[in-house]
Amino acid sequence: MKKLSIFIILAILPFIVLAAFVNPLYDDYSYANNVLRVGFYDAQINLYHQWAGRYFSNILLSLNPIVWGNFTLYKIVPLFIIWLTYASIFCFIQTLLKKSLEMSIKLCGAGLLTVLFLNGMPDPLDGIYWIPGSLSYQFANILTFFLLALLMKAFENPPKPRISLIIVSYFLIVAIVGSSETSMVFLLFIISSLTAVSFIQTSPNRWIWLGLWALTILCSFLVMASPGNEIRSLAFANRHQFFYSVGMALAQEVRFIATWITNPGFILISIFTVPMAQKLIEENELQKKYFFLHPLISTALLLGLIFCGLFPPYWATGILGQHRSVNVAYFFFLIGWFLLLFNWVAYFNQKGVEMEFRLPKFVYAIGLPLLLISLLATNNSREAVIDLVSGQASTYNQEMRQRSFQLAQCAQLSENVCKINEIQTFPNLISRKSYFNPISFNYERNYWILKLKTNFN
Repeated sequence: MKKLSIFIILAILPFIVLAAFVNPLYDDYSYANNVLRVGFYDAQINLYHQWAGRYFSNILLSLNPIVWGNFTLYKIVPLFIIWLTYASIFCFIQTLLKKSLEMSIKLCGAGLLTVLFLNGMPDPLDGIYWIPGSLSYQFANILTFFLLALLMKAFENPPKPRISLIIVSYFLIVAIVGSSETSMVFLLFIISSLTAVSFIQTSPNRWIWLGLWALTILCSFLVMASPGNEIRSLAFANRHQFFYSVGMALAQEVRFIATWITNPGFILISIFTVPMAQKLIEENELQKKYFFLHPLISTALLLGLIFCGLFPPYWATGILGQHRSVNVAYFFFLIGWFLLLFNWVAYFNQKGVEMEFRLPKFVYAIGLPLLLISLLATNNSREAVIDLVSGQASTYNQEMRQRSFQLAQCAQLSENVCKINEIQTFPNLISRKSYFNPISFNYERNYWILKLKTNFN
């Protein structure tokens, strides 16, 4: 287990080091300018009425460190996101399995899932390294799994639910729904499903679940009622085409799931999980408490959950666009998949099907080295290493610092025409060439002008 822990640290390390080279882009400056121009409170009013109903992420993005000119703190936020991703997965596993597994195994399990997420996520820039993306989407994912862990803890003893934890859950629901439309749809799907199950089973806590569901509906209405949603969607002529959105979301679901399940690291971890699931199901009461649904129903729910991550962008804009929402779908798919494996094992166990899932030692002897290679030398892990070793990340950071210096100089000299060096280097994981355009240039230039006119220096 010690060797596995070292591997997990090594696998995450390139993603951590890359954070030192990230820089604000595009919407970072747009949100900062809004606050610098009208102040924090009025900025929230403007955003809700002119941009989007994401009341919680609007607040977070208005607290962007660059509002105070702190570009160093901006680089710390991705570290915060990576750590909380790991912590949320661990808390979920810890609450689900409790004393069924040794602490070291649960810690490593959370680590492997975190590495698998970083390795396979469709858009690392928007998911981890770019604050407008990470705080709107991945942070909501994190809060969702903290919420699920909290609810499991709250209803651990059904006759005596822990009211204090339920109250905290209410606050988390408000935050998650107000982060993005995708997170809103995901949580609405999850809470609706759990509420329905509680009523089907006539749970003594079904009315509490109904209250949680009602709050989710109320917050969702607040998000959707924003005038800014319609204003923003006017830029997309193909928006609000229901059947087209459903068809494209289903097609993309097939495409992405095919990609995810053929990831070598994903396949190997799945193989290693099945024997552990069999052992835990046989020795504990997990089946009665958590894995009582028919696995076909669980499979349908997981597929429905992934659909929830792909339908909103097509409905709102007519295109999938950047893969921020797909990051959300992948995060839920990843954890949902391993829960589904447990569910199938529990089902066969309940039916008395004698299946020997224990793997011979040579499978581990061959599989573990292959797992290390696959999670260190494929997909995003490979790109992270390339960005670092090739010097692209460092060069990009220097070019961005020079760009900011030139823009600041232009602002100080009040020059009408500002000449800056074009960015030539675009590391795969922490930058995107399309984010450098005339609109983003104006955002950046206005930021440095506003900085001179305010007391946020």
